[in-house]
Amino acid sequence: MIEDPTSSAYLANGFRDVDGSSEVGKFVRCLQFLDGLASFQDYKAAMLDRLQLAEGMAVVDIGCGLGFDVARMAALVGASGRVVGVDQSAALLEMAAANPNLSAPGMSFELGTGEELRFSSAEFDAARVDRTLQHVEDPYRVITEMHRVLKPGGRIACAEPDWGTFVVTSSMRDLTRRITDAWSDSFRNGWIGRSLQPFLRRAGFVDIELTGHLLIADGFAAIDTVFDVAITARRVARELGDAAAGVRWLDELSAQDAPLACVTLFLATGRKP
Repeated sequence: MIEDPTSSAYLANGFRDVDGSSEVGKFVRCLQFLDGLASFQDYKAAMLDRLQLAEGMAVVDIGCGLGFDVARMAALVGASGRVVGVDQSAALLEMAAANPNLSAPGMSFELGTGEELRFSSAEFDAARVDRTLQHVEDPYRVITEMHRVLKPGGRIACAEPDWGTFVVTSSMRDLTRRITDAWSDSFRNGWIGRSLQPFLRRAGFVDIELTGHLLIADGFAAIDTVFDVAITARRVARELGDAAAGVRWLDELSAQDAPLACVTLFLATGRKP
């Protein structure tokens, strides 16, 4: 088995503790870059649509990062509504709170984790978690906490990648399989996407809808920014005792006319009875 990279700036496991990383800026750049991808915004639009937000609603966003989605939801619930972004990274929350483009009435940020939400039961009309369950110790606990803080009739939306679906264009099939598996196995919950529907059902949600959405990165620079392929390829090659193979794999990928990498994001939504 490929060991986890030791660098605190490795994206697959570094998001567990951004504040403890030696390169917080790398995580910020990744989040900012992702937010500009068309495929990224496509699934986010679907997520918001299925939450059915309206004027005056109260919403909580678990793992809000830089707060981009908190601001989008604040615009939908209006001045009479309330949106709280929760994240365990003080550094990301400070950047979100200081961003003048994210200021809106009823919008706030709180330091905390999804496993232990500091809110009353039945406090929110909607709750979302987006690409955070892949990093936490107990993803099901986060979902049960979201169920607890929702009002009866409140809606949940969870979007998570399933890294078992990760693909990269390459003619080096055996090495590519090892690289994609190593990347997947570096997450705490690399296969969380396929667990969303059963987790929501088990937690007591009804009217569950599950769809798949591709998160696509085109071009070598984009692929490495989103999926950290350079670090992964070199580590896998070293584990195989052939460091040059990692260089060849990366050279082939960067030399392609239109290299592509993508993963399926599972979007699961439901309602608290």
